[in-house]
Amino acid sequence: MQLLLVVVAVLAGALLPIQAGVNTQAAKALQSGTQASLFNFLIGSIALGAVCVALRTPLPTSGRLAAIPWPAYFGGVIGAAFVAAAVFLSPRLGVLLFLAAAILGQMIASICIDHFGWLGLDARIATPGKIIGVALVLVGVGCVTRF
Repeated sequence: MQLLLVVVAVLAGALLPIQAGVNTQAAKALQSGTQASLFNFLIGSIALGAVCVALRTPLPTSGRLAAIPWPAYFGGVIGAAFVAAAVFLSPRLGVLLFLAAAILGQMIASICIDHFGWLGLDARIATPGKIIGVALVLVGVGCVTRF
């Protein structure tokens, strides 16, 4: 089962360079990275709304909305910042270097979040193998940058 989940994660990750490319196209057409990012989130919100309707997901109650921890409100801001960074940086760095650097940042943050159990997640020790894995991604970013 875990292998299937990893495959789904790889496929989801494969969508990111496509997203960077299509958002760059939108930025060129709109002549604005900010407007392209807004367009991205508008279309994404409509798509998620359609999924909720199709799944007959009820609207959350005011009690459930009030129970959302305040840090969760930053999720959308973080997503918007990533999309805006992709729109701005992908044409300047290339999609490969942008995403390699972004993945390095994700892995550094992830190993810290896992190790310390931040954000309400279970702690997972930063083993030497995990640290070496992050270091290898750093080497990969260096290779992508230089060659």
